[in-house]
Amino acid sequence: MIEYDINKIAKKGEVKPPEENSGSIAEYALILAALLSVVWYETRTSVLAAYKSGSVDESIFQLLRQSTTTAARVAADKLERLFTGEATRNTKRWIANIKKALKIDVGTILRPEDADELVRLFVQKNTGLIKSLSDDAVKIVEQAVYDAHLQKRSAAELQKDLQAKINGLKEGRAKLIADDQLSKLNGQLNMMRIQQAGGKEYKWDYQKGIPRKTSRPNHVARHNKVFKIGEPSGDEPGQAIGCKCRARMISWGRNDN
Repeated sequence: MIEYDINKIAKKGEVKPPEENSGSIAEYALILAALLSVVWYETRTSVLAAYKSGSVDESIFQLLRQSTTTAARVAADKLERLFTGEATRNTKRWIANIKKALKIDVGTILRPEDADELVRLFVQKNTGLIKSLSDDAVKIVEQAVYDAHLQKRSAAELQKDLQAKINGLKEGRAKLIADDQLSKLNGQLNMMRIQQAGGKEYKWDYQKGIPRKTSRPNHVARHNKVFKIGEPSGDEPGQAIGCKCRARMISWGRNDN
């Protein structure tokens, strides 16, 4: 691959990274919500039905485990299309933003297929996150059922408790995974595209994280400061949990003299 130096071929300026795609975040959250809806459906129709009849042993969770495993596989199968679409969008926006800010066309340099390996790694990682979420949801149901049985709680009380727990996973952990993982994907795509276009440094653009009321003092202190690509090691924009910071590409300008 030909190496470029943006400082030698472009005018002085900064390039804003693509805006985060809220639609992709919402789509991922819906994928996870659908998985948890299967958990709730099977809990209500098989586990709670068995609990009402007084039957509480390992066998009442069999259908729940089978259905959840299948639902997790279905959810994971949707990730490649989602992440590939996000990578393509990110690439197109970088090409447009660089052309607007620096007046150069990098359309032949930033190729969508260059992101294939990164997308593959994110699919692999998120398949594990989905499995962990589904396994934990099943464990929550099992533990709640055994506890309710020991405490002689009614099926109605157990149902109310389980519904709240599963809804809590939908509104909390599932949404955090979707938001956080797409921020991480875009953060890594941004760094890759800056490098491919010949960028040697970037400017830290601080953004409030997830939840929005939180902030990292060290990230706030980095706002508008210049870093070399790859720095700070292990804590680049968008890589910490819930981080929404972004990297702005810098061109110091060609020397025409």
